[in-house]
Amino acid sequence: MYILDYHVHSNFSPDSKAGLKEIVIDSINKEVKTLVVTDHLECDDNREYYSVEYFKKREKIINKISENYNGKIEILTGAELGQPQNNIKRVEEIFKNLKFDYTLGAQHKGLNGEYLENIDFKLNTNKNIECYFEEVYKISKIKEVDCLAHLDLVRRYASRMGLEIDLKEYLSQISDILKSVVENGKGIEINTSGMRQKMGDFMPNIEILKLYKKLGGTIVTVGSDSHISGNVGRDILKAYRLLKEANFNYVSLYRKRKVEFKKLENN
Repeated sequence: MYILDYHVHSNFSPDSKAGLKEIVIDSINKEVKTLVVTDHLECDDNREYYSVEYFKKREKIINKISENYNGKIEILTGAELGQPQNNIKRVEEIFKNLKFDYTLGAQHKGLNGEYLENIDFKLNTNKNIECYFEEVYKISKIKEVDCLAHLDLVRRYASRMGLEIDLKEYLSQISDILKSVVENGKGIEINTSGMRQKMGDFMPNIEILKLYKKLGGTIVTVGSDSHISGNVGRDILKAYRLLKEANFNYVSLYRKRKVEFKKLENN
C-alpha cells in the first residue's frame, strides 16, 4: 500500500520538537512513500517563527534533506495556514515569497480569538462551535488554501473535557462549508490524530465524509498531524479504510499545489 502522510510538524513548529532528519528516518522505517512537512504558519500572528524569513530557512533544510534521501522517500514542502481569513494581505505576502507543494487551511480559535485549547467548552458551547464553523467557512473560500485541516477539530478539544459534541446540531453550517469546498475546487483531509487521543475518532468522522461525497466532494488527503516523529504515518491505513467505507475509491495528493488521485487498493 502506498502510504502518504500529508500533515506532519517538525521542530519548525513551536509545538513540536521533532527534527526533520528524525522524522524522515522514522517515515522510511514505516514505509511512508510521500511525506509533506506542514509546519504551523499562523497568519494572524507576527512572531518570528511564523515569518517568511523563518520559512525560507526551513525550505533550504527540507530541500537539503530531500536530496540526501532521494530515492528512499519523497519529501514535499507544505504549511498549515492558521486563520488565513484574518490577514489576507499577510497571506498574499507569504505566497509572493514562498513556494509550497500543499497547503492546509486551519481554524485554531473560537470566540473572542481564544485558542481552542484554552476554551472551556462546557461554557457557551453552541456559540463557540458556531463561531468555529463560521470561520472555517471563510477559510474554504481562500485561494491559497488547498484543503481544510481537521474540519471538526472542536470535537477533539471538547472531548478532553468529557464533552461529546453532536455534529447533527451543526449540520447546516457543515453542509455550507462542504458545498463551498466543492465549489472552490478544494478538498478536506482525514486527520488521524483524534484516534490516538481521548476522542478516539478521525477528523472528520464518517458521517461528514459521507455527506461530503454526497455533495460532490472528490478531494481527500490523509495526515497524521504528528508532532513527534513516532506518530508519523499513524493510522493512515485505517484512514484509507474509512475512505473506502465512505465510497471513495481514491486518496488525493498534491505536488506543486496541483491535485492528483491515487487509487485505493483493497486491504
